[in-house]
Amino acid sequence: MTNMTINLNDIIDAELHDDAIYLVTVSGKIIRINITPQTRELYWQIKIRNRRKAFGI
Repeated sequence: MTNMTINLNDIIDAELHDDAIYLVTVSGKIIRINITPQTRELYWQIKIRNRRKAFGI
């Protein structure tokens, strides 16, 4: 397992699948991370951030 640090601003979107969360970065990379309580919280932070941007909130 590799530990890496990713800036939240470098993540464009996140997709939740049955076994993992897939993060899409600004550079086009897709990063697969296992689902844990922390990564699920990250998923929702990204989704809420994107909704706020979309609706101008």
